[in-house]
Amino acid sequence: MTNELKILNTIFDFVCQEANLKPHHKLNRMTENELKGLGFELTQQYEHDQYHTNRYAKGVLEVEFSYEGDKLLTCDLTISELNCKPVTLDEMKALAPILGGWHE
Repeated sequence: MTNELKILNTIFDFVCQEANLKPHHKLNRMTENELKGLGFELTQQYEHDQYHTNRYAKGVLEVEFSYEGDKLLTCDLTISELNCKPVTLDEMKALAPILGGWHE
């Protein structure tokens, strides 16, 4: 399996597991330990004003947990841009139902 295919599989597995095909506002927030259990590694911690953020990464996926004190305020996913990644019809059939509905 090529690295590009591994990355695409990682994105698909993560999105399927976390999205459950529910609207974003109805998703249950995950914990940092749950994310670590999916193989994500802590890559950065930083303070900004009264907030604290922990950033985790796995492949092209980055997830940030931002807190005010002990209260989790946001848990956000960033998918790095993939340029000219060869893709098959089967891969698109798996990704499109989930990622095709996401908007910035």
